[in-house]
Amino acid sequence: MNFFVVFIASGQSFFAGALLIVCATLVGAKARSTWSKRLDSLVLFLGLLLAILSATPLPIFVWLVLCGCTVCLFRRSLSTKKWLVGLVCTMWCTAAINETRWQLTPQLPQQIRRQNLPLVVLADSVTAGLGEGEAITWPQLLASKSEFEVIDLSHVGETVASATKRSQQYELPEHAVFILELGGNDILGSASSAQFEADLEKLLASLDTPNHHIFMFELPLIPFHNSWGLIQRKAATKHGVLLIPKWRLASVFSGSTSTVDSIHLSQEGHNRMQEIVTTVLGLPSRSWVAPDLAS
Repeated sequence: MNFFVVFIASGQSFFAGALLIVCATLVGAKARSTWSKRLDSLVLFLGLLLAILSATPLPIFVWLVLCGCTVCLFRRSLSTKKWLVGLVCTMWCTAAINETRWQLTPQLPQQIRRQNLPLVVLADSVTAGLGEGEAITWPQLLASKSEFEVIDLSHVGETVASATKRSQQYELPEHAVFILELGGNDILGSASSAQFEADLEKLLASLDTPNHHIFMFELPLIPFHNSWGLIQRKAATKHGVLLIPKWRLASVFSGSTSTVDSIHLSQEGHNRMQEIVTTVLGLPSRSWVAPDLAS
């Protein structure tokens, strides 16, 4: 997948945009010549564009304040006001620092890891593949190397709603670790964000028990779909679900050899997914990657 697309979808463009805005704001406050002011405005615009396209799931009022104050800097009479310069820099730095906490990869606690609990996978075709044997999927790779049971319920075309129905058809273990890789078909399909919120709430509520340890891949977002990320984060916080940051999943799609059609994973892509999941589960990675299994 194209580097710029991954850069945007992963949310990393938000941090690049915030950095450009802060630098342009500080430099612009001292700019004197016409060309330097124009260059500063261009950098400021680029930073704001990168931040907005990232679809970082900040509350709408936060976005309005950030963008509103930043736009004021395009007026030369305001760009040198110390109070506005300080306000803009403080707000973007605060927003970036706050967003950083969502970039950390969670890990299964060691005391739970030692129990070798079964792993239940609820996922769509990114995990399940196309069913044509194009690769050994990452749940299969885990199952071939693990000491615990892997229950792979991934399915082509899976949505959050269909995953809920599928999970209810099985007698799930009372004690288990769950990996959820869902939502891509919802966001690219006909589902509204309100429907996605209702479906996700229903799924997480059905899995939310003291003996279920749930991890969910955060959705890489396309521009102006911030609400989907907000819904995921809100639901995860409510039900104690640990979010695997979206840059992790987005990184799997980077390059030209990790997918067969820009979405469905090649063997290399499944190996990358396996590395992420082994990190989350706290397993040694060097003995898990098996790129030669597809041969």
